[in-house]
Amino acid sequence: MDTEKLKLTSSEIGSLWGEYVNGTAIDVINRYMDSTIEDEAIKNVFDEDLKTFEKQKKKIIPFFESEGFPVPIGFNESDLNLGKQKLFSDAFCLNYLHIMTLHGLLGHVTALSTSVRKDLRDFYDKCDNDAKKCIT
Repeated sequence: MDTEKLKLTSSEIGSLWGEYVNGTAIDVINRYMDSTIEDEAIKNVFDEDLKTFEKQKKKIIPFFESEGFPVPIGFNESDLNLGKQKLFSDAFCLNYLHIMTLHGLLGHVTALSTSVRKDLRDFYDKCDNDAKKCIT
């Protein structure tokens, strides 16, 4: 059976929705932190993470569109205040990124285990591998 032709299950829809909304929220926070970080090594880690989520976000959207579901609004530029006062130390930002990455790993593995469709399992497996690269 070709699992990619199956309709999304309710758990798959919920996982994708959560991935998108949580991802865009963390992305806005990470972009704010990235704009205030002074340490170049930490800034490089954030820059790589921002690129990784952008790639993942571009892969989530077609899952919704192919099913005729609206793409969640999520968080966007209107929620971002770049150039404002620095609220967190660089070390705090790095620790925050590490913790959010661990949460992402848990979410990806959970979504992977509840996904029937191979294309979704492949997507979450890739997300999991991307997150593992971030924490090493």
